[in-house]
Amino acid sequence: EQLLADAGRNRQESAVMLEEQRKLVAQARSEAQGLIAESKSVAEQERQQAMERTRHEQEELLARARREIGAEREKAIAELRREAVDLVPADPPTVARAFVLARLGRQLTIGDHHEESVGVCEQAIWIARVVGARDLEGHASTSLGADLAALGAVAGGISPIHRGRAIG
Repeated sequence: EQLLADAGRNRQESAVMLEEQRKLVAQARSEAQGLIAESKSVAEQERQQAMERTRHEQEELLARARREIGAEREKAIAELRREAVDLVPADPPTVARAFVLARLGRQLTIGDHHEESVGVCEQAIWIARVVGARDLEGHASTSLGADLAALGAVAGGISPIHRGRAIG
């Protein structure tokens, strides 16, 4: 009987220990699942951050490329406009000469070459007045005003801009 009683106690103790082990396994499983979920969340956040950094870097590269292309385009257009000026004789003054000078002046203004543009625009205005090309005078006057303002002579730039707008 003692053996049976001991066996029963051992069986109960084993059942209790087995139940405790099951609880520990369930707890370990739950903790592992929590860690896995947290790891997945952290990994997803890191992936999102990496994608955002990559997107930002690509946008910066694209913006820089656009700026460089734009600058090269402006430079090429200005060079073509200079060639056009060289092709049209300066004497006698003509509408064609006023036109190519006014276009070069505008291109130089757009390209932030204000010092050079001032002289070109002044020539275009003078020739446009001589040949009676009021529209070209207005065009060159607005460019001249923008150049003067950009160079710090804001008050001096206002008058040519108003004159150019009044004409054109």
